[in-house]
Amino acid sequence: MPGACSISPAIASRRRASTTALIDLQGEIVANSDASADNIDDALQSAFEDENTVGVILRINSPGGSSVQAGIINGEIRRLRTKYPTPPLYVVVDDMCASGGYYVAAAAAADKIYSTRRASSARSAC
Repeated sequence: MPGACSISPAIASRRRASTTALIDLQGEIVANSDASADNIDDALQSAFEDENTVGVILRINSPGGSSVQAGIINGEIRRLRTKYPTPPLYVVVDDMCASGGYYVAAAAAADKIYSTRRASSARSAC
């Protein structure tokens, strides 16, 4: 489900396992949608606040959208990276990462951004 935080067990054991969080940002970044700042920020917060999270993957497939919504997500990523510097944050570009999607991805630039050769990415001058 887009905007949802899916936490997958990396190690199976009796006690709580280390996890990698997968957050999907799919579609246009606009208010009241799966890709809204409220939904994505909630998923990011859940991922970083979980003490068992060993890494966070933000998978983006977005043509962009609201610069305000993308800016809110960008700011939340930067805030969470300052508060929780240990778990790495990786961005995976699925098919498209343009405009607001690119702006969101740029907030994770301290770690890694992965993209397929055929993925389309472009940024708008702001």
